[in-house]
Amino acid sequence: MLHARPDYAHIQDPTGKIPADEPVFLLRARDVAAPLTVLFWADLARKAGAGADLIEAAAGQAMRMIQWQKVHGAKVPDGPKPPAPAASDLGPLSDEEALIVRQIRDHKAAGGGPSAILLG
Repeated sequence: MLHARPDYAHIQDPTGKIPADEPVFLLRARDVAAPLTVLFWADLARKAGAGADLIEAAAGQAMRMIQWQKVHGAKVPDGPKPPAPAASDLGPLSDEEALIVRQIRDHKAAGGGPSAILLG
């Protein structure tokens, strides 16, 4: 099963109904566009001749998404977050950056808790 998002690649079909090379698209309830997208899909499927049970199941899922959003909220769709760059990718620290890093390390070594460093 090929997902549109690489961070969803671990979501698989344990029964093997979906071939490994078949593209799929997953919509989550938190996606503000998902409920209407599912309803639109159901309408297109109905016009193409899909059975009433399938259309009702899709419409029911869209309604559950709407109810879920009322409780949990919804957000604009986004993609996977890019990984943070490795320290080696950032290049050498400037003198000012190195001073800040030393101040943080010294603060933590002295047993200091969370702190904020204000830059002027």
